[in-house]
Parts: sequence; C-alpha cells; structure tokens
Amino acid sequence: MTATTATTALHSNAFNFMSFLQSGVDPRTGQYTVSLTLPQVAANALLGPSLPLALFFNPLNQQDTGYGKGWKLQLSQFTLDTQVVALHTGESFKVTSRNGKVTSPNGAKMLMEEKKLDSFHMNEI
Repeated sequence: MTATTATTALHSNAFNFMSFLQSGVDPRTGQYTVSLTLPQVAANALLGPSLPLALFFNPLNQQDTGYGKGWKLQLSQFTLDTQVVALHTGESFKVTSRNGKVTSPNGAKMLMEEKKLDSFHMNEI
C-alpha cells in the first residue's frame, strides 16, 4: 500500500497559517485586495476590550500610512474635514447631524442617516 501526498516545490510551516491571509479580485472593479489578520490587542492591562487588527491592501488607496503605498492598518477613525466615520469593519458613514448638547456628560450624539443598524454609537465630546 502506498500513500500519496500533495507535493510542492517549497516546504514551509508558514503555509499552516494561511487562514490569516485573505485575498481576491473584486468582480465589480477587477481590483486585487489582500487582508492580513493580526493578533488582537487587549487593552486595560489585558482586561479588555480587545482590538481586532488587520492590515489591508487596496490598489485604489494611494496613501502611504507607514506600511507602504496602498497598505493600511484598519482602525476606526473620524475625519473632521469630510465628517466621515470609517470603522475597522470596513464600513463608513457620513455624519449628517448632531443630537444633544456638547456640554453634556456623554456629549452630542452624532447621527448618520445611512446607518440603519444600531451597531455602534458615536458622541462628540
């Protein structure tokens, strides 16, 4: 009895971690994108919350944020000039109005008409 195995030209244990790498071609644009999932970072002396990290490559992104042109560490951020909230999940929303007083303890709640699901809250302090 003989056992058959898949043969490759290169042997490496790095192939054991391919689940952290996601890539593909967007059928709508024909652009190739890559995502590398990084280990989560636990804040507050490891008590949480955990911050999921991922490094993304998008050929339409012409900025170099320290990882090379097109590469970006996907973190949630708010751009004051455009009033756009970009989440670490890849979603982005434009702030359309504010509800409440800025001097209140939680600040004024920022409202986004495009946001249909109540998945996060954002307040202006």
